[in-house]
Amino acid sequence: MRPRTSPEWRPFNGKPSDRSVAHALSMLGAPFRWLIGQRYVLANSFAGVKVCGGNGAATLDASHVITEGNGR
Repeated sequence: MRPRTSPEWRPFNGKPSDRSVAHALSMLGAPFRWLIGQRYVLANSFAGVKVCGGNGAATLDASHVITEGNGR
């Protein structure tokens, strides 16, 4: 890992993983889903975009969850 001030710091060098692309598309589509619910727009521009090579179902990492008894 390099500091941000280093010329060798290149966080976006290379192709992003399919999981990263799927997450980005999900984040971009969420506001459109809200806008549709508010009847502000008629269509979600990201609804038909699919990630090539993605398996479609990611497993949920439950190693850091909050249960009802936590935090009291």
